[in-house]
Amino acid sequence: MNISTGLKQKEKLLKQIESLETNNTYLKQQMETLETNARQKQTKKQSLMAQLNDIKAQSSEPAAEKNDLENSILFLTSEKQQLTREYQSIKSSLDNNLLAIDSMLKDLGFIKGEIATLIDQVSMLEEELPVRIRDADNLEDKISRSCANAITRLYQDMKTIENKAKVSYYKSYKEWDEIRSARNE
Repeated sequence: MNISTGLKQKEKLLKQIESLETNNTYLKQQMETLETNARQKQTKKQSLMAQLNDIKAQSSEPAAEKNDLENSILFLTSEKQQLTREYQSIKSSLDNNLLAIDSMLKDLGFIKGEIATLIDQVSMLEEELPVRIRDADNLEDKISRSCANAITRLYQDMKTIENKAKVSYYKSYKEWDEIRSARNE
């Protein structure tokens, strides 16, 4: 190897070193730019994460409230259905009681008619048989007692129906109160 070739190689190597240093400087500048961008993106990411956490916290409150409202609606719907069933049961029982009372009132009307007929017969007997006035008085007492007994029986039957209606109502009320207490626990 001669000196000129060595110098040429040295110059060539120096140019390559200079070119590599220029490239190195350029790459350092790009690296610094990329690092700056990365820091900015990291800051932006942290800001977006904080916003996301805030939004999650805000959205969880309405979701929980929605779930509470849905549960309340389901509970109230089941309560409404239970009350409707109880209402239908009580209504049916009261309808039956009203039919029984209506039948008793018809019987009372019939008894009233019978009493009126008996009174008319007594009046005719009094007119026809003045001698049997005393017997008519006895008959009138029997009629009064029969009427009093019939009215007493009617009163007792009506009291029995009233007591059954009260017992049924309080029993249903107690069951409903127990169900409500159990659900509240």
